[in-house]
Amino acid sequence: MGAVIPYADAVATFDRDRSAYELKIRGHTDRQIAEQLRCSVEQVRSGIARMQGDIPPDYRRAAVMLDLDRIEAMWQAHFERACAGEPISTRLCLEMMERKAKLIGADAPPTGTDIFAQALVDARTRSTARIRNIFDGVVKKEPSHDAGPASGGDQAGA
Repeated sequence: MGAVIPYADAVATFDRDRSAYELKIRGHTDRQIAEQLRCSVEQVRSGIARMQGDIPPDYRRAAVMLDLDRIEAMWQAHFERACAGEPISTRLCLEMMERKAKLIGADAPPTGTDIFAQALVDARTRSTARIRNIFDGVVKKEPSHDAGPASGGDQAGA
């Protein structure tokens, strides 16, 4: 927590923070703002941070819960098709699993210097990339399968 600013200085600090924030929105660099407001770059950065505020923990928690509910709804729409071998649904399910793992922190890297755990993470990363490449190839091939019956239908109607 920062030091308490005397009232008279607080008003001046607030005015400087507001000016710094407005200049930042207009695209000025921190150094340019510091020169214009005759203060340090650190004061500019601190002032901008004060003007932006922070995301309240309750809001963050609610946003994560909403995203998890949305992922669950999309999962229900695609999981059976993915299990049946539908490549687009399979890829979407994999992406949903990755997103969910990020949201709940399940994909966090191991702590410490456990080389065995790191080896598992490295192997998982490589296998995920291999799976994604396979699905990319399947998805790229899929439109040619759709094009065949569509073009055959046009010929039958002619």
